[in-house]
Amino acid sequence: MEEFTIYVENKPGSLARVSEVLAKNGVNIEAIATEITGKKGMLKIITSDSNTTRSALENARMRFAVKEVFLVKVENRPGELGKITRDLAKKRINIESIYIIGDEKFALRTDNMTETRSILKEKLI
Repeated sequence: MEEFTIYVENKPGSLARVSEVLAKNGVNIEAIATEITGKKGMLKIITSDSNTTRSALENARMRFAVKEVFLVKVENRPGELGKITRDLAKKRINIESIYIIGDEKFALRTDNMTETRSILKEKLI
């Protein structure tokens, strides 16, 4: 699974433009986060189809970066996210991105994806 960071201007319509480009290509946004710094913005998204997302963004001449994320299954009860993140912290692994996707799963990117895969192997989807 991949996380797309799309670089946009901090102005009305930026999110609408990205959303419309993806919708026109049949791509569903499954998770989204935004970050704004002055006049610049970043949209971080996970979609239903990485290949089509990449192609749609390229064709629309949007600037973006792509990084791998893991899809993790978690029990929907208090403390489960804390257990997983504590296991990573004990190994000095830093979480770079995290997205809740539904009731029992989330997407995760860390600074050490190889070690993260080893630690979370039974929870990866």
